[in-house]
Amino acid sequence: MTAFFQSTTAFAVYPAKKVGDTWQWTITQKNLTINVQAKKDQSGNVQWQSTYNGEDEQGNKFNNALVWKGNLTNDGKIGKLEFFNPETGMLENIFSYSIDSQQKKTGTVEEVDDVGVVINKAVLINNTDGSGSLDTYEFDENQNKLYKSGHIEWFGNGSGKWYEYDTNGLVTASGSWT
Repeated sequence: MTAFFQSTTAFAVYPAKKVGDTWQWTITQKNLTINVQAKKDQSGNVQWQSTYNGEDEQGNKFNNALVWKGNLTNDGKIGKLEFFNPETGMLENIFSYSIDSQQKKTGTVEEVDDVGVVINKAVLINNTDGSGSLDTYEFDENQNKLYKSGHIEWFGNGSGKWYEYDTNGLVTASGSWT
Protein backbone atom coordinates (compact mmCIF):
# COMPACT_ATOMS: atom_id res chain seq x y z
CA MET A 1 0.00 0.00 0.00
CA THR A 2 2.90 2.34 0.70
CA ALA A 3 4.11 2.08 -2.88
CA PHE A 4 0.61 2.79 -4.21
CA PHE A 5 0.20 6.02 -2.25
CA GLN A 6 3.77 7.20 -2.72
CA SER A 7 3.59 6.63 -6.48
CA THR A 8 0.35 8.55 -6.93
CA THR A 9 1.51 11.81 -8.49
CA ALA A 10 -1.60 13.72 -7.45
CA PHE A 11 -0.48 13.44 -3.84
CA ALA A 12 3.26 13.65 -4.49
CA VAL A 13 3.46 17.30 -3.45
CA TYR A 14 1.69 16.52 -0.17
CA PRO A 15 3.43 13.61 1.54
CA ALA A 16 1.21 11.08 3.25
CA LYS A 17 1.34 10.47 6.95
CA LYS A 18 0.41 7.03 8.24
CA VAL A 19 -1.61 6.95 11.46
CA GLY A 20 -2.41 3.35 12.42
CA ASP A 21 -3.86 1.73 9.30
CA THR A 22 -4.94 5.05 7.76
CA TRP A 23 -2.99 7.20 5.30
CA GLN A 24 -3.61 10.94 5.63
CA TRP A 25 -2.89 13.95 3.44
CA THR A 26 -3.42 17.48 4.70
CA ILE A 27 -3.54 20.51 2.42
CA THR A 28 -3.97 23.99 3.90
CA GLN A 29 -4.64 27.14 1.90
CA LYS A 30 -5.26 30.33 3.83
CA ASN A 31 -7.86 29.42 6.50
CA LEU A 32 -9.14 26.19 4.96
CA THR A 33 -7.65 22.75 5.57
CA ILE A 34 -8.55 19.83 3.33
CA ASN A 35 -7.97 16.38 4.78
CA VAL A 36 -7.89 13.24 2.63
CA GLN A 37 -7.80 9.82 4.23
CA ALA A 38 -7.44 6.33 2.81
CA LYS A 39 -7.79 3.15 4.80
CA LYS A 40 -7.21 -0.38 3.57
CA ASP A 41 -9.25 -3.06 5.34
CA GLN A 42 -8.32 -6.71 5.94
CA SER A 43 -9.82 -7.73 2.57
CA GLY A 44 -7.62 -5.23 0.74
CA ASN A 45 -10.49 -2.87 -0.09
CA VAL A 46 -9.77 0.84 0.28
CA GLN A 47 -12.12 3.44 1.81
CA TRP A 48 -11.44 7.10 1.01
CA GLN A 49 -12.84 10.32 2.39
CA SER A 50 -12.14 14.03 2.33
CA THR A 51 -13.19 16.68 4.84
CA TYR A 52 -12.96 20.46 5.21
CA ASN A 53 -11.96 22.31 8.35
CA GLY A 54 -11.73 26.07 8.76
CA GLU A 55 -13.15 28.88 6.67
CA ASP A 56 -13.27 29.26 2.88
CA GLU A 57 -12.90 32.50 0.90
CA GLN A 58 -16.69 33.07 0.95
CA GLY A 59 -16.75 32.98 4.75
CA ASN A 60 -18.32 29.51 5.07
CA LYS A 61 -17.10 27.75 8.21
CA PHE A 62 -16.49 24.01 8.33
CA ASN A 63 -15.87 21.61 11.18
CA ASN A 64 -14.87 18.21 9.81
CA ALA A 65 -17.40 18.65 6.96
CA LEU A 66 -17.55 15.62 4.67
CA VAL A 67 -16.86 16.58 1.04
CA TRP A 68 -16.60 13.15 -0.56
CA LYS A 69 -16.16 9.52 0.36
CA GLY A 70 -15.60 6.43 -1.67
CA ASN A 71 -14.44 2.87 -1.80
CA LEU A 72 -12.53 0.62 -4.15
CA THR A 73 -12.30 -3.16 -4.08
CA ASN A 74 -8.87 -4.72 -3.80
CA ASP A 75 -8.99 -5.90 -7.43
CA GLY A 76 -10.05 -2.45 -8.68
CA LYS A 77 -13.20 -3.84 -10.32
CA ILE A 78 -15.82 -2.08 -8.21
CA GLY A 79 -15.73 1.50 -7.01
CA LYS A 80 -18.02 4.19 -5.72
CA LEU A 81 -17.57 7.89 -5.00
CA GLU A 82 -20.16 10.06 -3.25
CA PHE A 83 -20.00 13.86 -3.22
CA PHE A 84 -21.60 15.92 -0.45
CA ASN A 85 -22.41 19.60 -0.06
CA PRO A 86 -19.93 20.55 2.70
CA GLU A 87 -22.19 23.40 3.85
CA THR A 88 -25.29 21.23 4.38
CA GLY A 89 -23.87 17.71 4.62
CA MET A 90 -26.38 16.54 2.00
CA LEU A 91 -25.44 13.93 -0.60
CA GLU A 92 -25.41 15.50 -4.10
CA ASN A 93 -23.86 13.06 -6.58
CA ILE A 94 -22.92 9.39 -6.76
CA PHE A 95 -20.43 7.94 -9.24
CA SER A 96 -19.98 4.17 -9.38
CA TYR A 97 -18.38 1.68 -11.71
CA SER A 98 -17.81 -2.02 -12.08
CA ILE A 99 -15.95 -4.41 -14.34
CA ASP A 100 -17.51 -7.86 -14.68
CA SER A 101 -15.85 -11.21 -15.44
CA GLN A 102 -16.25 -10.58 -19.20
CA GLN A 103 -14.45 -7.21 -18.77
CA LYS A 104 -17.66 -5.27 -19.47
CA LYS A 105 -17.34 -1.84 -17.84
CA THR A 106 -20.40 -0.15 -16.34
CA GLY A 107 -20.38 3.40 -15.01
CA THR A 108 -23.27 5.15 -13.30
CA VAL A 109 -23.74 8.83 -12.42
CA GLU A 110 -26.62 9.90 -10.18
CA GLU A 111 -27.80 13.34 -9.08
CA VAL A 112 -29.56 13.48 -5.71
CA ASP A 113 -31.99 16.20 -4.57
CA ASP A 114 -32.23 17.87 -1.15
CA VAL A 115 -34.28 15.04 0.37
CA GLY A 116 -32.07 12.20 -0.90
CA VAL A 117 -34.08 11.20 -3.99
CA VAL A 118 -32.20 10.37 -7.21
CA ILE A 119 -33.53 12.85 -9.79
CA ASN A 120 -31.21 12.16 -12.74
CA LYS A 121 -29.22 9.09 -13.65
CA ALA A 122 -27.02 7.91 -16.51
CA VAL A 123 -25.69 4.37 -16.99
CA LEU A 124 -22.86 3.85 -19.48
CA ILE A 125 -21.80 0.35 -20.59
CA ASN A 126 -18.64 -0.34 -22.57
CA ASN A 127 -18.06 -3.86 -23.92
CA THR A 128 -14.72 -5.31 -25.00
CA ASP A 129 -15.85 -5.54 -28.65
CA GLY A 130 -16.34 -1.76 -28.88
CA SER A 131 -20.11 -1.91 -28.46
CA GLY A 132 -21.96 -0.26 -25.64
CA SER A 133 -24.94 1.71 -24.47
CA LEU A 134 -26.03 4.79 -22.56
CA ASP A 135 -29.32 4.90 -20.67
CA THR A 136 -30.60 8.15 -19.17
CA TYR A 137 -33.23 8.51 -16.47
CA GLU A 138 -35.16 11.53 -15.23
CA PHE A 139 -37.43 12.06 -12.25
CA ASP A 140 -41.13 12.46 -13.01
CA GLU A 141 -42.71 14.50 -10.22
CA ASN A 142 -46.25 13.46 -11.24
CA GLN A 143 -45.47 9.75 -10.88
CA ASN A 144 -42.89 10.36 -8.14
CA LYS A 145 -40.34 8.05 -9.76
CA LEU A 146 -37.40 7.84 -12.12
CA TYR A 147 -38.23 6.86 -15.66
CA LYS A 148 -35.99 5.85 -18.55
CA SER A 149 -35.91 8.91 -20.83
CA GLY A 150 -33.35 7.77 -23.38
CA HIS A 151 -31.34 4.86 -24.72
CA ILE A 152 -28.40 4.91 -27.10
CA GLU A 153 -26.59 1.79 -28.23
CA TRP A 154 -23.66 1.35 -30.56
CA PHE A 155 -22.02 -1.65 -32.10
CA GLY A 156 -18.41 -2.59 -32.70
CA ASN A 157 -18.71 -1.63 -36.38
CA GLY A 158 -19.56 1.99 -35.51
CA SER A 159 -23.29 1.83 -36.26
CA GLY A 160 -25.93 2.43 -33.65
CA LYS A 161 -29.43 3.48 -32.73
CA TRP A 162 -31.16 5.73 -30.23
CA TYR A 163 -34.55 6.07 -28.56
CA GLU A 164 -36.36 8.69 -26.49
CA TYR A 165 -39.15 7.66 -24.10
CA ASP A 166 -42.06 9.36 -22.39
CA THR A 167 -42.82 8.92 -18.70
CA ASN A 168 -44.88 5.79 -19.48
CA GLY A 169 -42.02 4.07 -21.31
CA LEU A 170 -43.40 4.62 -24.81
CA VAL A 171 -40.95 5.51 -27.59
CA THR A 172 -41.48 9.12 -28.70
CA ALA A 173 -38.53 9.39 -31.11
CA SER A 174 -35.86 7.11 -32.51
CA GLY A 175 -33.15 6.94 -35.09
CA SER A 176 -30.01 5.16 -36.18
CA TRP A 177 -26.63 5.77 -37.76
CA THR A 178 -24.20 3.71 -39.78
